[in-house]
Amino acid sequence: MNFTLCQPDGCFAQTVSADATAQLLTTTGKRQADSLVANTAATLTHAGVDSDGDVLYAALMGGLYGNVVTVQHDEGPTGAGNENLILRAGVTAKAILVEFATDGSGVSVTPTGEDVRDIVNGHADASALVTASCPGSGLTNQATKAATPLAGGLDDGDYLKFLGKPNIAMRICRIEA
Repeated sequence: MNFTLCQPDGCFAQTVSADATAQLLTTTGKRQADSLVANTAATLTHAGVDSDGDVLYAALMGGLYGNVVTVQHDEGPTGAGNENLILRAGVTAKAILVEFATDGSGVSVTPTGEDVRDIVNGHADASALVTASCPGSGLTNQATKAATPLAGGLDDGDYLKFLGKPNIAMRICRIEA
C-alpha cells in the first residue's frame, strides 16, 4: 500500500506492508513505523470545585466522531416561576446540556459530580453519546461550564507514531492501493 505521510516539516511518500495482525508496520522510507494509533475515544473533564467533583465524559463511539460532541453545565432558568426545578439533562443534535436544579425560591442549586454523572448516564439521548464517570469520589460540587467539545478522538490508522520518536505523529494524507 502506498500513502503520503504529512508531518510539520513536510510530506513524503511511503510504501507500507502490514503483518498478519496489522499492528506493526515497516516503511521503506526514512523511518520505521511503530504502530497505528488504535481507535481512541474523545474525552472531556468538567472540573468541579475540587478533583472530587470532576466529571469525565467519554464518547461511546471511538474515533473522530466523539470530537463533535459538546457538554455544557448551566444554572438553567432561575427566579420566579422556576422554583423547585429538578436537575436535568437534554440533548440537541450532539450538544448535551445539564441544567442545575433550583430550590423553593428559584435559586440554582449546585449539584455534586455524582449527581451530574447519574443524570447524564440516565438520560437516553445523552447516554447514547457519552458515558459520564467521576474520577474522584464525586461528592463535591460541580460548576457551570460553557459548551465545550470532547477532544482527542482518533480513528484507527489516522496517525502513525515512529520508533525512537514517541512524541512524533504523522497524519496519513493520501492512500493509494
